[in-house]
Amino acid sequence: MVKTRARVALAVVAAALFLTGSSMSEEVDSSAGVEEEDKAAEPHKVPMHLRRTGIGACIADDFLSNKLDEKIWGLWLNDPGVEVRVEEGEVRITGTTGKEKPEGYNHVVLASKVFEPADQVLVARIRAASGIDETKGNQVFQVHLCGCMPDYNSSVDFAKLGANTGWVRVWRKWDRGGTDAEFLPSFGDEGAAFHQVKVEYNRGKVRGFVEGPEGWIELGEASENFHGHARAELKVIMSPRDFFVDMRVDDVRLYLHPEVHPAAFVVNNDYQHRAPWFLNEREEDLRLEVLEQGTGKRVGEAEFDAARGVFEVMLDRDATYPIAATVVVRRDEEAVAEMSIDLRRLRGLYPGDVWEIIEGEERPRQDVGTRRTETK
Repeated sequence: MVKTRARVALAVVAAALFLTGSSMSEEVDSSAGVEEEDKAAEPHKVPMHLRRTGIGACIADDFLSNKLDEKIWGLWLNDPGVEVRVEEGEVRITGTTGKEKPEGYNHVVLASKVFEPADQVLVARIRAASGIDETKGNQVFQVHLCGCMPDYNSSVDFAKLGANTGWVRVWRKWDRGGTDAEFLPSFGDEGAAFHQVKVEYNRGKVRGFVEGPEGWIELGEASENFHGHARAELKVIMSPRDFFVDMRVDDVRLYLHPEVHPAAFVVNNDYQHRAPWFLNEREEDLRLEVLEQGTGKRVGEAEFDAARGVFEVMLDRDATYPIAATVVVRRDEEAVAEMSIDLRRLRGLYPGDVWEIIEGEERPRQDVGTRRTETK
């Protein structure tokens, strides 16, 4: 009888201990769960990275391969004695013009394939290595955004035209022997240094710029035109005969115009990737900012389009691309994710890019994606 009572008492104690242990175990698990939730809710605790799947640049060529990419470039060698070649990471249009003026155009041109759409920006660095001879006839070192006929107003030239010498974009048709466009005087170092120029077409308007010591300078005034496509042309146009010419070109970019084509940041939610944690609540309050690295300047922002799963950002029209960028996702004013886009040579952020936002530590190479292809 005593043994039986002892067994019952031990069973009661064991049961009590079991229940107490279970309760303690649940409390620990619950506490751990809270800690994990808190950790997941803290900004930047869950790493994110970006993967590019579409590139807004039709051309991004620094010529470091020391040969022309035949998928992009073709040659129009209309003046005997002047050739186009690649040396030390630069294009050279160089040689001595023929003794007789060619029939038709006396242009020597490095021309790209034709791309669509037409609303694009052409940027290049050029150097007039042979300089200008004021005693000779018209001499033009030109960056031309081709896209329509006539297309006389979509070029930036370092040129001597008639009695004028300097930087110019002809925005009114000029007759033989001269132009009534305004010239920006030479900086004085065009033969020794590269200068960056930009020509853009945007919904019927053409503008041209040259970069001076204190920033971009617009040449002339915006003019109306219609472009049906976009093609980059780098050329020399020389009236003097038996005349040496040497033009250097580098870092050519042709990319979608930022006022027309947004950069898209897509929230990845396919079968291979988990949706970023910040989508778990209040999607309608999410906002994405793009900050230029180095300056911290905000170059674009957009609210989240939950129906399509994308932030579409109209980037700063005055910036020159590509740029390195920091991409921040905010809910109200709180940063919930931060990612970066590196700048490597001519790879970086462009208008028209498509980037995926992916949760996880993995950071694949950012220079992958589909480049827009030519139409002809």
